[in-house]
Amino acid sequence: MVVTCDCRTIPPLLRNWAEQERSHGGVIFVNDRTMAASDVGSLLRGLLETDRRLGGEAWQDRIVFLAKAP
Repeated sequence: MVVTCDCRTIPPLLRNWAEQERSHGGVIFVNDRTMAASDVGSLLRGLLETDRRLGGEAWQDRIVFLAKAP
């Protein structure tokens, strides 16, 4: 799984891979409109919440946008 703030160049790459039927290990996008990449506390809480909700599920080819945890 990859966690990235690159919401500009990664999505086209993933579309290209999907068209080629190429798999990936999953991507979690961090949108700077939702939280700043420098806000480490919010990032960690969001990742922990995502793991709590989806940790038991398969991550192959999954795309998730990180949300601020309550």
